[in-house]
Amino acid sequence: MNKRVILLFLIIPIIGAQLTIENTAPTFDELENVFIEQKPFTYYIGASDNERSSLTFDSNSELFIVNAVSKTDGIVQVLPSVENIGIHNVNFEVSDGELSNSEDVTFVILPQKFSTKFSLDKSSIDFVEETSKTLQIKNLDKDPLYVLIKTPEFIDTLSAAYAENIRDITLRSNTNENVFGTIEISSPQSSVKVPAFNTQVSNFECDITIVDITGLSIGKNAKIDYLLTRETAEELANVSLTATLFSGEGKILAKRLTSITFSGTEYSNELSFSIPSDLAEDTYGLILTLNQGEKISVAYQAIELTKGIPTLPTPILNYAIIIVGLMLFLKLIKHNKHHLRKIHHVHKKHSLFIKRQKLAKSKESRLRDKLSSLNKAYELGGITKKSYLKAKSHFYKRIGRAKRDQDKL
Repeated sequence: MNKRVILLFLIIPIIGAQLTIENTAPTFDELENVFIEQKPFTYYIGASDNERSSLTFDSNSELFIVNAVSKTDGIVQVLPSVENIGIHNVNFEVSDGELSNSEDVTFVILPQKFSTKFSLDKSSIDFVEETSKTLQIKNLDKDPLYVLIKTPEFIDTLSAAYAENIRDITLRSNTNENVFGTIEISSPQSSVKVPAFNTQVSNFECDITIVDITGLSIGKNAKIDYLLTRETAEELANVSLTATLFSGEGKILAKRLTSITFSGTEYSNELSFSIPSDLAEDTYGLILTLNQGEKISVAYQAIELTKGIPTLPTPILNYAIIIVGLMLFLKLIKHNKHHLRKIHHVHKKHSLFIKRQKLAKSKESRLRDKLSSLNKAYELGGITKKSYLKAKSHFYKRIGRAKRDQDKL
């Protein structure tokens, strides 16, 4: 028994060590930069913790103080004043009591009157041989302009800017990799996206060019026509061609790698590229990279993806065509039957009308023949004048009724 107790005391520390769970820092839910007008403003902050600890929030601003509303949520309530107008960069912190995390948010408190119209001097940005670029923002209104600036991770710049007239914004690339993203400049009522590429300098004697891209629909296969040109004509073997699709945030969404061998000064071909089905309609970047060892050549293009018409599997489509055809055939038969019944009804009605009209004419004709015979009998003295006049009056009445019946038809 004593040996079992001793053994148990030896095992318990080992089990306890194995059950120890390493604590991880909590993380913020996505926090957005926002404009604030001159009225009460509420901003919600959420965070999550793998260990489900109760979280506390803090900020480095006396204006944007966080109050906890639950173990994972906080709230910021601000009543802006004229003294608060401008750009506020606030650092929020969340802690589980041991570990913490922080994130910056930009708040722009607007004046009573502000501009919403602006223009940019560039429609795209290219960091091929430079790490720094300038983007000029022009205010198109007489009131002051405030804009929020959202960039992908590989570009460093201001999160917001103020412009009375013209403002130059410096953009810096912090990578030497091939990457794409969109720079979004937004005022309270308008937004402009600027495609931005950071690509490596080509040192390959073979240049690659994107000739055309077709089939740019979400969930479809796009076709990329490309052209390779060089000065020499010897064969190049096992050259890697990579097509990469980037989101506006600079994340890789899809990649296609193929190997090609070619000779001559020009070589053209088509590359099939699958577009993921879970994307939204937006601006994306496509980068083609040609590699042979340390040699590289790059081509790139910003593209707009749209939602194509959804397609059905062939068996379902064929079945649907058969059903629709059968329904149309039955509808045609029903329509023809209805049409034939209508024609038959009209024909029957017309035939009855003709028959009644003939009978009415025949009756009038017979009455007139009898009246003529009566006249001859009176002229020959076969009947008296009194009987003649009485019979004549009777026949005229009957003839009149026959004519009225004929007119009714």
